[in-house]
Amino acid sequence: MPARFRFLCLPLLATSLVACASQNPATQSPASGTGTGPDRIAMGCAAQGAAWTIGQTPDDALAEKARQNANASSVRVLHAGQPATMEYNGGRLNLHVATNGKIKGVNCG
Repeated sequence: MPARFRFLCLPLLATSLVACASQNPATQSPASGTGTGPDRIAMGCAAQGAAWTIGQTPDDALAEKARQNANASSVRVLHAGQPATMEYNGGRLNLHVATNGKIKGVNCG
């Protein structure tokens, strides 16, 4: 391969690597609790602030208090089997509800 060609490919390779590295992966599965790792706090949302909700039955007041404790801009309650949008929102608190009606996990995203 000519040296000029290799030199021209270097910026393309670097750009590709940066694009892959900048994607924000999910930081936790709903069943695992409050999340771990550096991405558990994103855009102000800190799921560990709402960990106290696990095992409780969700209602509007509990969801709002959990949102405030997690410093989230919004909250959504996701019931087992319920369809949900998959877009990442780092300021949103998700309360995952098991089939028994109790919160089984929390995460931001």
